[in-house]
Parts: sequence; structure tokens; C-alpha cells
Amino acid sequence: MKLQLKYSNFGGFWSGNAEIPESIKLVYAPQWSESTLGNVWLDAQSGKWRTTYYGPVSTTSNQAKDIQNHPSEKSLVENLKHGILIPDEQGNIQPDATIKAGDWMNMSTRAVNPNLDSMNRVGAETLGGLTSTSRSYR
Repeated sequence: MKLQLKYSNFGGFWSGNAEIPESIKLVYAPQWSESTLGNVWLDAQSGKWRTTYYGPVSTTSNQAKDIQNHPSEKSLVENLKHGILIPDEQGNIQPDATIKAGDWMNMSTRAVNPNLDSMNRVGAETLGGLTSTSRSYR
């Protein structure tokens, strides 16, 4: 984490019986050196940085083993960073494989809702023989 000089907006809302005037100030704000999704906070019990939606903050980028030297490597890395593509158990995303309709729906949903996997699934029943941990279930 590093501090970055940037403009930040303060006020501009009603509080109790008075309006807080809006102002823009130049501040030093914490900035992660790698992309994280969600708000970052320090867990007082463990002493580790966590994100609101994804648990522990990743210290390494989400890399797939099978994208090195691929013509679309740069785009694939960006999609991995933003959680749109998720490597399988072997660490592969199979970039040249045909995409199934369900996989496409998952990717497009993650593109507009990066917190998809963190939504509360307590009590979710098994559907069509799939468990809630199955990749096709998400």
C-alpha cells in the first residue's frame, strides 16, 4: 500500500439540522499497488488486510498458467484481475476453448457485479444435482 495525492470530495449532505457544505480537498489517500475489488480494511483480530467482499487481500495477481504468450494475454490478464475470468483447479482458463452459455452468463454477470461470488448463499438448495460449490452452479 502507498499514499497517493488526489482530490477528494467532502460534505454536500444534510446532517441533523444543518447542511454540511461541500468542499473538495487535496489529500493523501491510501492506494493499493495492485487492483483489489471492494473496500479494504484491517482485521483487528488477525492483523491482516481484508476486502469487504472477498476476504483476505491477494498479494499476487490472479494468474492463469495457460495464457502466457497468448495473442490475447493482455486482455485475459485484465479479466482475471477484475474477477471476470476465474482459473479452474489446475490454474487454467483455457482461453481457446469454446465458451458454454452458462460460462458466458457467469462472466457477463461478474463484469457488471464483481461481488457475485460473495453474495449470501446460506440455505441454497442443490439444483439439478449441482452443489453450491460446483463451478457451473455459480
